[in-house]
Amino acid sequence: MRRICRQISAYKSDSSRKRRAVGCPQRRYPGGKRRLPNLFGQRRLLGRYQPFKKRGGGILFDLQQLADKKVDLILHPSSLNYHVIPKGADFSDNDFVRHFETLVEGRYYIANAWTKIVRREIIIKNNLFFPKGYIHEDFPYSLQLARFIKTFAFYDNPFYQYRVLGNSISHNIKYKNFSDMLAHLDRGVDFLVENKNSPIYGGLQKFVFDNIGYLRSILVRLYFSKNIIVIYRKYFSFKEKCRKIFGAKAIRPVFIGKTAFIIGLPILRLLVPPMLYPAIKAVYQKFFSE
Repeated sequence: MRRICRQISAYKSDSSRKRRAVGCPQRRYPGGKRRLPNLFGQRRLLGRYQPFKKRGGGILFDLQQLADKKVDLILHPSSLNYHVIPKGADFSDNDFVRHFETLVEGRYYIANAWTKIVRREIIIKNNLFFPKGYIHEDFPYSLQLARFIKTFAFYDNPFYQYRVLGNSISHNIKYKNFSDMLAHLDRGVDFLVENKNSPIYGGLQKFVFDNIGYLRSILVRLYFSKNIIVIYRKYFSFKEKCRKIFGAKAIRPVFIGKTAFIIGLPILRLLVPPMLYPAIKAVYQKFFSE
């Protein structure tokens, strides 16, 4: 199937041209790995919709048919293989507010910005830009975006494959991965409190909760970070905050317990110089016995 990375134009008349379609912005995220759709990048993009892709990704011509429906959001499965939509679910009314919780539960509305093509007018009007200086910015962006979407459509023909490169920020986990993701999630919990009367609150709560588990996947790769004590103090403080919102039973499976780390100390013995192990073990055990 032919892939196109260009502006698709339709002539409104013989003397005027109206640009209508999906474009290919060239801005990048810090580090040069992914694009940052800030205000300057948006102004450079010609067209009514904004995709979020790596440089060189293509746009299929038949996306124009969905663009002509003038929906606020186009969702596409991309490389994701796991979706659970209730049998008999009918999205023909394109009502995003009505179906939002189902879309979150079915993993069609997820944090990753590259799974969405958004009406450009909504981005500009509501100042929906990625927070500057942060990584893992897809989560807060998608959380904020949900409030302003009224209609949506599916594009069921995957056209874009996202890959984690060996030198990417998603592959090389550092303290900043943890601190930035924790900051996003902490604000996400506050966002739930502020929007408890929203008609899509159920979906927002599910969306935030589902992303808390990602923090755990970052944390297990930072066991031997020099910032481990700071990390765990912040982590367990956030856990307590979540307990008040979601309940102790709900959060138990998605948070690491202090006991689990102590059990992992024998692995630490294999990974650090023998002369350092007793001191490191003593510090960790003191902290985790508090």
